[in-house]
Amino acid sequence: LIQIAGIALFCKGFFPYKIYLSGYAARGDHFSLHEQPQEPEFDRLVFVLIDALRNDFLIGKDSGFKFVNSHIEQGTAYPFTAKATAPTVTLPRIKALTTGTIPSFLDAILNIAESDTTSSLDNHDNWLYQFKQQNKTIHFFGDDTWMRLFPGLFDKTDGTTSFFVSDTTEVDLNVTRHIKTDLVEPDWDAVIFHYLGLDHIGHLGGPQSPLMKPKQVEMDQAIESIYTIVAEQDAKRMQEQGNAKGTLLVVCGDHGMNEKGNHGGSSIGETSAGLVFMSPRFESRPTKKQQQQQQPFSALLAHRQHVLEFPVIDQIDIVPTLATLFSFPIPKNNLGKVILDLYARKQDFTSILNSVLLNASQLGQLLSKIAPDIAGYLEAPSAHFIEAAQSQLSNTASDYNIQLMVAGVALISCSTIGLLCLSLMFRQHTHSAGIWSFSQYFSVLALVLYASSMFASSFVEEEHYTWYYLAQTVTLLSAISRFVYTECDVFIHNQLSDLILSYTGVQWHLMGFALFTTVMFGIKTLHKLSSHSSVIDVNSTAKIIQNLVRAAMLVIVVLVSLLRTLMLQMLLYLVTPLLILLTRPENAVLFVLFHVQFELLTRFHTYLHENCKHSVPTWLIGVVIACLSHASFFLTGHSNSIASVDLSNAYVGVEEYDTTLIGLLTFCSNWSGSIWWSIAGWTFISSHENKWFSYVLTHAILFSVAMATLSISVTVLREHLFIWTVFSPKYLYQIAWNVLFHWILQV
Repeated sequence: LIQIAGIALFCKGFFPYKIYLSGYAARGDHFSLHEQPQEPEFDRLVFVLIDALRNDFLIGKDSGFKFVNSHIEQGTAYPFTAKATAPTVTLPRIKALTTGTIPSFLDAILNIAESDTTSSLDNHDNWLYQFKQQNKTIHFFGDDTWMRLFPGLFDKTDGTTSFFVSDTTEVDLNVTRHIKTDLVEPDWDAVIFHYLGLDHIGHLGGPQSPLMKPKQVEMDQAIESIYTIVAEQDAKRMQEQGNAKGTLLVVCGDHGMNEKGNHGGSSIGETSAGLVFMSPRFESRPTKKQQQQQQPFSALLAHRQHVLEFPVIDQIDIVPTLATLFSFPIPKNNLGKVILDLYARKQDFTSILNSVLLNASQLGQLLSKIAPDIAGYLEAPSAHFIEAAQSQLSNTASDYNIQLMVAGVALISCSTIGLLCLSLMFRQHTHSAGIWSFSQYFSVLALVLYASSMFASSFVEEEHYTWYYLAQTVTLLSAISRFVYTECDVFIHNQLSDLILSYTGVQWHLMGFALFTTVMFGIKTLHKLSSHSSVIDVNSTAKIIQNLVRAAMLVIVVLVSLLRTLMLQMLLYLVTPLLILLTRPENAVLFVLFHVQFELLTRFHTYLHENCKHSVPTWLIGVVIACLSHASFFLTGHSNSIASVDLSNAYVGVEEYDTTLIGLLTFCSNWSGSIWWSIAGWTFISSHENKWFSYVLTHAILFSVAMATLSISVTVLREHLFIWTVFSPKYLYQIAWNVLFHWILQV
């Protein structure tokens, strides 16, 4: 409880609630060249958000968006790479796209809690609210996350559930069907479409999935239908209405994806979203090319072979750009800057200057209220005021509550020290053979080295190598026993050789042995059952009942005598198919190898106990199981990046969304290998009389030391360049390890 309280305090200080200005912007709040509102460029908006639309999907050489690219070549569309910030998941990206702010890192967690009401933007200024204040009607079709974020702002809605990842077809057809039924009607001023199918394909098969290109073509056809309809409507409106302005079509992605199809991290693929502004009003012009030396971010894209010839902007720049194009107030908390490339076609320098002044005035007011101590030196006229103000305001997202962080570290450290003292007291009452003292010293050294690795970003990113090494090395330490117990030499040598070979890599030649063993176990069981068939006399009901009662009594006696071991073994065999079902298909074979490893460990332990009169200490079993649990987590394709969180199997057997159930399935899906080894560990020590405390204590020390050192590391390195991309995701994972895996599952 002390440790959990410390974690809660630390998180409250490390992940502070972002400061927002209350209320909504109004006309006249910002400086302008005109007394009257600036004339809008457009009067209608179609906003098409395609989830996980990476820039090369939209404007790359192999893109399936042929219609969009044809307009880019004709000069009637403006393409960009919209740079997103971590965490690159849907909820915080929608917040950024609508408010112009940098969302909190904890929004990545709220992104999974689909029914969570704390994520609402009802009290935060955004361009949808400002658009609505102009007596405009807004329709929405797609990901129902928008309906939770903006309750009451939409005049017509049809939401789709975003987390049924296996659905790649109907989830988009339910959106597209509104193009020819609702878009053709004249009762709207803005329509938002949010497509999810492309993101789902990425999660299931990655960007190279055979379904990816057809999905891009499908999205391109939807955009073509939208463009054709609004072009016809605009032509008709301009003939009938002298003040009609035209429709702006925005096609964008909320984030990209990495080469595995996941997202949430800060890799180039995940942060490079596609963006295109289209309108029949855009005059034909030469396609805007981007000088690579003008945008440092472009250099980072080079090795990815992504699109380099088009401008790179910040994703939040969409917000003030829409505000100036539609002539409504820029949302109060916006950190973006106007995309001036969209004004280049008009050569209207007055409109350009007025848009820039409105943007600068809004950022200046925000800076003076949020960071008044640093706003003074920016009061002098400066051609780079917007960039300077944007930089300063972005840094306010990293303000920490040091007092709460230190208090959290203190509580976590006290809990860890208490566990270490308890361990020392417990060790005084145990007598281990000298052979295991070396293993004990090595385990302490390994724990110190692992704790020290928390201070290096590279070790945190590549933590799987640490656990692969420890899992092999701890197993190898048992080989020392051959020098002491010579009568066990041959057996131990052979067993260790099998253990090492089974872990240092995925040994496919073991598959035959594993399958053969499984089949033989099945044949043996069937033989035993058939051998008792003669006991039952089918001609006598009394004998049937009598035999059933005797069989039941026999089963009860056996269960009582072997309750712990048998029940745990049954649980292990029963839960294995479920864990295989919840993990990715390619990981299923790993559970066969886990079983082989477990059988070899069990036989090795049994032989030592029966022939060498020597038992493996319970604490060492705890160390081995802990190493195997962590190694299996990384072996199943996971890492310390949010992008590795797998949602594709979180809806197995679920008919409707339930936050608790989906959260549980998500945890089981991502920690499937670790859960298997946790249950296997309890099965392993079930024969150790009254030694469960030592086993649990070993795990508690490991997780507590890791949490304490990581908390200190994050506190010390809070200004580190990779604090939000490396250390913060690791801290969230460590919370899951400590609270969910250890204290709830294991203890």
